[in-house]
Amino acid sequence: MDGGQAALVVVLDSSPVSAVFTCGYFLIKIIAMGVAARQNKSENNKFVPTPGGRLPLSRSLPSSIISSRYMLVLLFFYEFSMLMSMPSCDCVQVNVPKTKKAYCKDKKCKKHTMHKVTQYKTGKASLYAQGKRRYDKKQAGFGGQTKPVFHKKAKTTKKIVLNLQCQICKTRHMHAIKRCKHFEIGGEKKTKGGLYG
Repeated sequence: MDGGQAALVVVLDSSPVSAVFTCGYFLIKIIAMGVAARQNKSENNKFVPTPGGRLPLSRSLPSSIISSRYMLVLLFFYEFSMLMSMPSCDCVQVNVPKTKKAYCKDKKCKKHTMHKVTQYKTGKASLYAQGKRRYDKKQAGFGGQTKPVFHKKAKTTKKIVLNLQCQICKTRHMHAIKRCKHFEIGGEKKTKGGLYG
């Protein structure tokens, strides 16, 4: 296996991040060697300067690397575009079963029981909460907006909260999970492999 084939195997077998760095490294190295070869060609057509001394052009710049230079350039831009199009880590699809076993803290149970799973949704805000009453009183009359309004929203997802109800004592408790963009309860399980996978 020559240098070009080895570089191609490294790029194809690695992750997108390492592939981008690998392609970039080989791209810079090949361009630098090509520039050195062109500069030296006008001075001496047989030798290329290297850190260890003057070596023949055929030994310092193999033909396999020269032939694969344009392929590596194309692979570099392809891997970079694939890396940019990859979804972020918080957009993993989460599929939760409709019933799951969880610990029930109620006095009747105090053990793991089957729980019915639903997604928690924020209820309608009360008009008579202390903070809302204080805010409405401050906003009344002249003077415009009195409290700061949040505009710099950066998050694209929300933390999912599961509402677990014990099927024995009907006690409910919440369980927060990580952020995700796609969430479903009782969806079809994706299996890997063949017919029985």
